[in-house]
Amino acid sequence: MPYPSIPSSRLSKSREPGASLRHAAAIYLQTAAVVTLVCLSPPALGQVQVPGAAVPTPTTEQLTIRREALRLIGRQADPGQRYLDNCIEPATIQNDLPGYEGVPVKRCVYRSGGLTSVVWSIMPSKDQLADWTVAACTSVPEATAPDCVRFLLDRSKSTSIWQQNSGTYIVKGFVNEAASGAGCGAARETVRVMFLHGVTVRESHGSNLCRRDRLSIEEQERLADPEAPIAYFIARPSSVSLAVVEEALGFRDGQLRGSSPIHRSRGPHPTTAWLDLNRNNYLAAYMGGVDQFMIYRVQAVFGKR
Repeated sequence: MPYPSIPSSRLSKSREPGASLRHAAAIYLQTAAVVTLVCLSPPALGQVQVPGAAVPTPTTEQLTIRREALRLIGRQADPGQRYLDNCIEPATIQNDLPGYEGVPVKRCVYRSGGLTSVVWSIMPSKDQLADWTVAACTSVPEATAPDCVRFLLDRSKSTSIWQQNSGTYIVKGFVNEAASGAGCGAARETVRVMFLHGVTVRESHGSNLCRRDRLSIEEQERLADPEAPIAYFIARPSSVSLAVVEEALGFRDGQLRGSSPIHRSRGPHPTTAWLDLNRNNYLAAYMGGVDQFMIYRVQAVFGKR
């Protein structure tokens, strides 16, 4: 069943910049999560099921993709295997974080590369990652499905979610990264990069994406809720680009972008509507078993079925 399009009436003018777009995105993704619900494994805590809906029998192709996905995931999604899961003090689970009510968000203080940082995250389970992979790789031409699975989950490939983000959704906080990997030069030093709703951001009054200054945990907690963040272009954990999502949704004329600042190679930075869109997509995936952004990403590479 095709995903519903966003009616043009949902994109009417609003007093709050981006409000109508965020509302339309929420409607789009919530509807999409219901009409394409896939139940290939028992739902995790918080997942949505349509009352009275029959659970479809998996096809041979779906079972094959799921089996290969689970093989490639291995133990990488087990508790403690992802580096943002190695807390140096007792972690806390929040189920009432604004915008994520009812979803278990983990607050973790961790240390890597000589930096101690705090991050709030949601880590999808092995079964959730497998379900998303099945939904994504059955949306591309059948002959390319095996390549699609490896594209997403083979750790030896730079395209895999393990290389991109360790299969983790960052609600907010700081991720310690190598300066070279974060695009902050060729230095091997570790820097802090701020995330919000699964997207890299920086403060509006700051000019540097990567922070090298020493920050206490209290200072990081204060900074983790920026009033007017400048968003970047890749949404995690799907690792889809803004340009791919714009093309898939038919967004034009800056519907997801502001007029400034201008990135030297990617054009205008997205507005905070991009953050909301990724959050809505992730929550729909977490509760419904289909990551639509992951589908957009693989279809941009392998084509549509």
